[in-house]
Amino acid sequence: MPRSLLFGVFAAAALAGCTSGDPAPPPPPPPPAAAPLWGFVPFPYDATAAAQDALHDIILPNSELYALHLDLAGCIPWSQAMSGAPFPAWFEAGFDDALARVTPRHRIYVSTTPTDQSRVDMVGQCGDAEGAPAPMPPALAGKDYDDPAIIDAYAAYADRVIAKMNPSFFLVGIEITGLSLNAPARWPAFERFYFAVYDRLKARHPALPIGVEMEAQGLMLKRVGDQVKPTVDKADFLGVSFYPYSSEFGEFFGLAPLPPPPAQWRTPLAFLKTYTDKPIAIAETGYTTRDVTLPNTGLHFPGDEFLQEQFLRDLVATAHKDRYLFIVWFVPVDYPALLEKIGIADEAVHIWEFAGLHDRNLVPKRAWGVWLNRNTPP
Repeated sequence: MPRSLLFGVFAAAALAGCTSGDPAPPPPPPPPAAAPLWGFVPFPYDATAAAQDALHDIILPNSELYALHLDLAGCIPWSQAMSGAPFPAWFEAGFDDALARVTPRHRIYVSTTPTDQSRVDMVGQCGDAEGAPAPMPPALAGKDYDDPAIIDAYAAYADRVIAKMNPSFFLVGIEITGLSLNAPARWPAFERFYFAVYDRLKARHPALPIGVEMEAQGLMLKRVGDQVKPTVDKADFLGVSFYPYSSEFGEFFGLAPLPPPPAQWRTPLAFLKTYTDKPIAIAETGYTTRDVTLPNTGLHFPGDEFLQEQFLRDLVATAHKDRYLFIVWFVPVDYPALLEKIGIADEAVHIWEFAGLHDRNLVPKRAWGVWLNRNTPP
């Protein structure tokens, strides 16, 4: 799903130079060999450095994977990628903060995309300040995904990110089923872009798994699933975006509704195994613990703690049974405090507001116990 620009909240915490002075709790035992890796996006629940410290005190001891979703920046430093100039300071600070926090026992996953939050149009140029976009470089303005200049610039950008972060997994194209669903005529250009960028990155980083991310509900529409299949087949792994409670969002764009729980998640998870023989990663997921209704569209997203717990319990079992590479829970902590403080106009940000495994006061929810036992499948 589209998300609003929040990358700078991470950067603000990093630029404040604030890290927790309390010792981290001891890490849990490592997962068994070949078990899925479990991790979080360090998604902020409040716009303070202290909140980022508290967030990391929760996620670092209870994960094996640290996930960076660069689409949260809302831009790409296209110009700097082409010229070799330094990335904007606020953009670079997000990387530096992650590297300062991540522990040796963690593997890093980096997710990138050339699209904006519509998952159709090209994302713009980063400005010198977070949230202040700059004009697209003239050499790239108006170009489609398969233009050689776009491919060159994106490959250079991705190569610099890989060199900086040394990830164990890298992804190009977030929730890109949205492009096939809403602008199918533009999909061939993206496919050519993906193949070219993949080949360039693979030549420089042959051991790095490079994936692509699709929405589970979108893949289940045959027209979309068929169109994107060559790209999935090209990738080293299929990343999946899966928020099963958000069926009405997909329905709004013409997708078939998901059935009621627990088939709401069991049916798509079973479908994935029939769709591809590529390794599967749940690249982002979550489940709301409160009913949410968006006033402008009327879209309704039902949930409670019992459903979240049941979903995660089934996800753990499926991840082990089907040998998923990794699973990323996108929102560790509910974030009403963040929205109260920074005020984002886009009502879609409320879809995940209560999808954390902890509430706004950092109190664990029922599903947290399932997470803590994620490496002991039923």
